[in-house]
Amino acid sequence: MSHEVFQLMKSMNLKKLEIQLAIQCAPVLTGIKISNLLIVHNENSKYVMELFQDTEISFFILCVTREKTTFLIYRSTELISYLAKPNVKELLYRLGYQNQDVQYFLHSLRDKYESYMKEGLSFPHELGLALGYPVEDVYGFIVNKGQNFLSIGYWKVYANVLEKQKLFDQYDLAKEMTIRFISNGVSILEIIEMYHKKKLQRVAF
Repeated sequence: MSHEVFQLMKSMNLKKLEIQLAIQCAPVLTGIKISNLLIVHNENSKYVMELFQDTEISFFILCVTREKTTFLIYRSTELISYLAKPNVKELLYRLGYQNQDVQYFLHSLRDKYESYMKEGLSFPHELGLALGYPVEDVYGFIVNKGQNFLSIGYWKVYANVLEKQKLFDQYDLAKEMTIRFISNGVSILEIIEMYHKKKLQRVAF
């Protein structure tokens, strides 16, 4: 993160929901990542649902605790395409998902994630697939029990380190750009719309 953006963040109210969205979800907001987790205080959960209700970004509640709500913020078409890839489907099958309908997957993942958060049961590694992580890294994390990774950034990397570092750099730039926008009064909805228009322009040409 650049010094300038770091200074911007120091002057911002980091509890403000739009700042939290910029920090936690910038790659999704700008269209370069399939999904992100968004964790907010329960008092803000209704606002999150209203914010994304009429946008191309979907939300799914993974867990509600006494104080906080965990959302999966995702781009539906991209997530469906990713989960339909043969190697992703194979890993999901090995993790017990014989029915790989996206809604079934999300509801089953929610059950497991809530059990992990509230009862201390085993962590559902398929969350990495819901977040669009490369399947080789999700599998590598499972078989290595989180150890022996080659690099670490937004997730632990087990293959293609240079390629993943380029991705992480893009995510960092998206975060900086989003923070700059918000500091200049641009809203989250306006950021989403800017990306949407750029996507339509690419399709048109």
